Amino acid sequence: IVGLEGMRDFYPHFIVRNLTAAGQPARAATLPWSVVSAARDRNSVQLAALLDEPAAQQRLVSALKLVAQPGERIGLPAILGLHRHTEVMAALQRELKCPVFEIPTLPPSVPGIRLTTALRHELERRGVRVEVGMEVIGFHAEGDAIQWVETATSARPLRHRAAAYLLATGGVLGGGFSSDPGGRFWETIFDLPLTVPQDRTQWFRPLFLDPQGQPAFRGGVSVDSSFQPVDADGRPVYANLWAAGGALAHADPILERSLEGIAIVTGVAAADAIVRERDFEGVRG
Repeated sequence: IVGLEGMRDFYPHFIVRNLTAAGQPARAATLPWSVVSAARDRNSVQLAALLDEPAAQQRLVSALKLVAQPGERIGLPAILGLHRHTEVMAALQRELKCPVFEIPTLPPSVPGIRLTTALRHELERRGVRVEVGMEVIGFHAEGDAIQWVETATSARPLRHRAAAYLLATGGVLGGGFSSDPGGRFWETIFDLPLTVPQDRTQWFRPLFLDPQGQPAFRGGVSVDSSFQPVDADGRPVYANLWAAGGALAHADPILERSLEGIAIVTGVAAADAIVRERDFEGVRG
């Protein structure tokens, strides 16, 4: 396990101690900071951007050759390239002639930034417009169909019309739900029904890390098999609204440690349901 001297987010000897305790032989090594950067004040994202450059890669390879032994795998902090990660990994493994892997560091997350960038590029390639930082402040429905949602902008509110809407605003921790001192608990955008205890004293147990979790985290929007929000009678609230992720009821992602898993799986399932229901031409596959 190889780190950089003075890197605050990565401690090779601590990792090696844990690996050894788990029965996995490992040893630690530390490289001079100057191998990657001449400037001292750099975070993981900045170091990863520097390693996009071939010169920095070559300095790293040369330093690693001095500490690596035959038959070893090399674990490094997740800084092996920001925009050219695949190329950087391939170059290191080719030059070192051994497997190389990354270990995520503290935020900001370089692997997360890579994934976000890749997803956004793919969305844009498919003609999806991505707007960042536009808070939804209202909506309008006619009958059982949402006609538009309204977002706040620096100039004036902007209305967005669509054939289908997917609610993915998160739950209590994500800001998808709101509450007031009177004990009311509601979904922030569409005021959808929520499955939470009516008595606000029952929202949280006395122990923050209670082994049974917190009732408020299990609350949320109830949906049918197509991920459409439903009312108390099980009928869809709006014909063109779906929900996914942390907004959904009947799971405690904090206790289950399933936050990202629920977000990904239900997001895909809800999107598939929208495509089936609305039959968007050219979207399938």
